[in-house]
Amino acid sequence: MLSEGVSLAETKAAEINESLESLGRKWLLESKAAARDGGPMLYGALSANVEGQITTFSGRVLAAKDLSFQPQGESSFIVLTQTFPMVRLEVNRIALGINSRLLIHRQALGPAKQGIWKLYPFAADQNLEPCFSDYDNELSPGQLADILLTPVFEAFEP
Repeated sequence: MLSEGVSLAETKAAEINESLESLGRKWLLESKAAARDGGPMLYGALSANVEGQITTFSGRVLAAKDLSFQPQGESSFIVLTQTFPMVRLEVNRIALGINSRLLIHRQALGPAKQGIWKLYPFAADQNLEPCFSDYDNELSPGQLADILLTPVFEAFEP
């Protein structure tokens, strides 16, 4: 029953907006849960992708033959070389997502190029499928692996 002085349009608009707000809160909670619960799976897929790409690259580029993938427990790995160019990519799974940092040292007497830690948070897409985020885009583990490895592979260019 409508209150006196309140039109049907105002009443229905308020009901619809309240329902949409409630659905929005529900979706937000579900997306946060999907991102949190999908973290270990996402990290595992990222780790496997990076390891496969490092194995392929180091087997095909002579200068990168000592480039290696080294797991550091269940929640981190390092990609590194022992010779020049010296490359060290550190990737850690933390509660919020993946934290990474890259150090590249091209020559013995040259300056090192060291990056700061960068966070790629766990997220969920519009279908509530877990993914990574770069704050602008949703990223699959393969896409994030490509982002992380591009500067590593470019360090071996002449």
